[in-house]
Amino acid sequence: MRTLDLGARVLSIAEDFSLCNEAAAVVWDAALTLVYYLQRHPDLVAGKRVVELGCGTGAVSCAAAALGAAQVTSTDLPHVVPLVRSNIQANELTAVTAAPLAWGESVAALHPPFDVVLASDVLYQAEALSLFVQSLRELSSPSTLTLLCNEHRPALPFPWQLFWDAGFVVQQVPTSEQHPDWSSDDILLFHIRVASA
Repeated sequence: MRTLDLGARVLSIAEDFSLCNEAAAVVWDAALTLVYYLQRHPDLVAGKRVVELGCGTGAVSCAAAALGAAQVTSTDLPHVVPLVRSNIQANELTAVTAAPLAWGESVAALHPPFDVVLASDVLYQAEALSLFVQSLRELSSPSTLTLLCNEHRPALPFPWQLFWDAGFVVQQVPTSEQHPDWSSDDILLFHIRVASA
């Protein structure tokens, strides 16, 4: 169980190591970095329609809802959704729903575009990168802000070219703008938007 202290609200997030995909079972450091970045900048999600890709435990989605997002859709592979729903219910967050989504598949059921897309520590398999960027593009409009937080992995550098080729502008957020206790040079945070014409 992880506790997220957002000041006005404390969330309890269950982790489940019995999942067949262990990556989705825990609250990773990149998720914590993104949660506490949102705590410092709640205006990024307050009143907004938000979707999270590869939500794992749903910690970031739950934090976005607790910080005032109007509607949050947490997405991950179907076998992960029950854990997400359990965390949503345990924290009594009525603005959050969980839905299955495999990157590269149709996002029509989610009714895009969204105001904000959230993702943390999702870029760790080379074969999934292009599918992630494809889904991100389909969920976005020119006004969508994506907040992507990912651990730096020397064996899998950040795929700048994939984002550029898909028509995105990517800006790295300096650690000085992040939560002083929840930032690291090894965890990279990005603001991503569709490039203006």
